[in-house]
Amino acid sequence: ILTNKPDAAAHELTNKLMSQWDWDVVLGHREPYPVKPDPTSALAICEQLDIAPEHWLYVGDTRVDMETARNAGMFAIGVLWGFRDEPELRESGADMIVSDVQPIIEKLG
Repeated sequence: ILTNKPDAAAHELTNKLMSQWDWDVVLGHREPYPVKPDPTSALAICEQLDIAPEHWLYVGDTRVDMETARNAGMFAIGVLWGFRDEPELRESGADMIVSDVQPIIEKLG
């Protein structure tokens, strides 16, 4: 999970609302990482997990998410169950736009 929310809040929300899943990384905004769409934090996660950016599916629901993915060299998937609509996600550089999770699962293979 990568968010511009403060790091402590990101961990608290993840533990409270999504504790049924094991997350390899939860990274909120903290020093020395600039906020998204700067790719520094996304690339730090790539390095931490030893997975090249071109092998990532970056899933998000905002313009900032799509820009972050593009800036990091990741495949950008815009989801329509969030904050933005299809035209905005497409304009922001989404490689793929989905209205449910099934196409993401299929893309993962």
